[in-house]
Amino acid sequence: MIERIICGDNLEILKTFEDEFVDLIYIDPPFFTNKNYEVIWGDGAEIRQFGDRWITENKNGSGRARKDINVYLEWMEPRIKELYRVLKKTGSFYLHCDWHADAYLRILCDKIFNYKTTIIWLKASGGKHSTIGYDSVYDSIHFYTKSNKFIFNIQFLPYTKNQIRNFKYIDEKGIYKKRSLKAGGTQVSKNRRIFTYKGCTGMWVNSEETLEKLDKNGDLIIENNCLYRKQRPKEGIKLTNLWTDISMSSSNERIGYPTQKPEALLERIIRASSNEGDVVLDAFCGCGTTLAVAKKLKRQWIGIDVSPTACRLVAGRLKMRFDVIEGLPITPEEITQLDGYEFQNFIIREFGGFSGNRGADGGIDGKLGECPIQVKKFKAGRVHLDAFCGALLREGQKEGIFIATEFSSDFKSEVARLKRENDITIHYFDVNDIVEKKHHSIINKFSKGFDKYKK
Repeated sequence: MIERIICGDNLEILKTFEDEFVDLIYIDPPFFTNKNYEVIWGDGAEIRQFGDRWITENKNGSGRARKDINVYLEWMEPRIKELYRVLKKTGSFYLHCDWHADAYLRILCDKIFNYKTTIIWLKASGGKHSTIGYDSVYDSIHFYTKSNKFIFNIQFLPYTKNQIRNFKYIDEKGIYKKRSLKAGGTQVSKNRRIFTYKGCTGMWVNSEETLEKLDKNGDLIIENNCLYRKQRPKEGIKLTNLWTDISMSSSNERIGYPTQKPEALLERIIRASSNEGDVVLDAFCGCGTTLAVAKKLKRQWIGIDVSPTACRLVAGRLKMRFDVIEGLPITPEEITQLDGYEFQNFIIREFGGFSGNRGADGGIDGKLGECPIQVKKFKAGRVHLDAFCGALLREGQKEGIFIATEFSSDFKSEVARLKRENDITIHYFDVNDIVEKKHHSIINKFSKGFDKYKK
């Protein structure tokens, strides 16, 4: 049973996969919005930062960085080609995007995959209101396959009240409507003939043999010298490529991720293009909606994301231990290479604390129990310690934890002076200390009240 959460660059990870072993791929990659996102997860316990900016420095000699679709496509193309390689010949590929790069991605994927259709998902009744144009209310989901022989399970929408009203008759089998069996229009052909069945003469759409079966099953009506069939409602109305019935309005699904998709959307895709036991891959798994739905529908699954924070979130959502996540940074060098909030979150989680929602502007990046924590991804000096002490005093605290890549000599001497003269205690650790678990005694000291924060 394949159930994998993998942290890292999806291109490098995909290169390690064997050919043609995945049944269904869904990706929701960066949308080329040219934005940086800072996200406070729904429980307020962690912040994630990620970028969707694709720029060229000094573009066209302007002296400034400009948005560049070519940078984005050069990044996406090798990943799309690797996804094609790992997909089975009977597999399907769904690419979710919005207007920012829709046309470019469509052209790119058309060269690689076998295009089937584009699903228009009406994600909201009203988008961000524009004063000079139309509001954008839909996303595109491009549906591709690797060959013309692929898995597809037809999906149905339930009948509306108005549609079900057409079935106004009822018998022991349930509701039905009458459908005339007299051939007309395009139903008339030279292969049909006029014949009489139970006193009714005409050109009928069904053969005598079929009429016999309908009559035997109680599904034939003879009325006013005409034959009718009892047409009963099927599973529903066959699903088209215009999806207007799914929204992200369910508050119990929201976890603070700005591009989060509703589970109903992924459930429809997974049911249509895979069967139980098939392998589902999401190479930009984010908050893990694809994986959660795949697991619920008894599929095997693989999720890849470059963010350790996101991977831990997915593991928590799927009720799995963090140590099952493959590829989490483990060496000081790997940890130090993490960017921004990823570095902060990783350090604090490894330390045993939880990230706060105020970030650097509040001078406190997290807490271990009630003990404030500050994290710096550089060599910390006296000035940084002074700022942290100011934040401690505002919190009414005289004890804190400071984590950095290394510390200057004036930082260390000031820590000693604060303890001696002001009774302020600063516990400081570098990345090597965290990896070597030298901070465990501090965790034990501040463990009271800590369990409610730890995940």
